[in-house]
Amino acid sequence: KGAAKQISSPLLLSGIAHCVECGAAMSLRTGKSGAYRYYHCNAANRGKMVCSGPSIPEKELNDAVLAAVRTRVLDHEHLAGLITGLHRRDTTRARLAAGELTTLRSRIAAAESSLQALWASIRLAPTLEGDPLFKRTMESAVEELQLARASLEEAVSATTVADEISDAALAGFREQLIDLLATSNPARTKIYLSSIVARVDVGVGEIRIH
Repeated sequence: KGAAKQISSPLLLSGIAHCVECGAAMSLRTGKSGAYRYYHCNAANRGKMVCSGPSIPEKELNDAVLAAVRTRVLDHEHLAGLITGLHRRDTTRARLAAGELTTLRSRIAAAESSLQALWASIRLAPTLEGDPLFKRTMESAVEELQLARASLEEAVSATTVADEISDAALAGFREQLIDLLATSNPARTKIYLSSIVARVDVGVGEIRIH
């Protein structure tokens, strides 16, 4: 619901821009019958005197954020560093996951043996099937086997690491993102921007992009 409201807002940075002084969201404020449009601290709009109520022209902030994203966030070296860090993290996870495989397979084997023993008990003494304690024991054994199998599946999946991205592929990815941000459709630009930028803190003469 909140995400839908953010996308439908006429502001490019709705849900992203926040007041650097009090942390409140920045909302639209207009002047002269809509001829002038500003980002304005929402706390000030609600009459809360918690900050100076900074305002900045809509186009000025939009242009500044998009320019910073193109030249800094999507800088080739910056992107390369982020992707290298992600690849290093995935490689570490894969190594740890690979080390867990033997333990998880042993856990599955133990759970299967336990379940088989319980079924064997029922064959020998059918009345056990109606015993509440036996039922709980059986349910716990089934749950343990399911958990062990799910953990093994997750660990196997984590052992797969994508190949490192070449400089050419990274450059192509960067150009594609820049082109997407330059679309004439504001709603699409907002979607692509929100996938790159988590938050923009706005103050008097100050903009911080996260």
